[in-house]
Amino acid sequence: MFTCSEEIKQTLELWSEEEGRTVSNLVERIVAEAIATRQQKPPTSSSKKSKGAGTA
Repeated sequence: MFTCSEEIKQTLELWSEEEGRTVSNLVERIVAEAIATRQQKPPTSSSKKSKGAGTA
């Protein structure tokens, strides 16, 4: 669950209908693709944080 604007919600609903997916499944795919893309990029100095116990 996450919070978003009504406009984003409506866009996700239309997108998921076009692809024959649930909104939940669509969002999972979008997030998985974003994570994969981010992991392929080399880290920048501004994104380096301590690797202690953290939260997501």
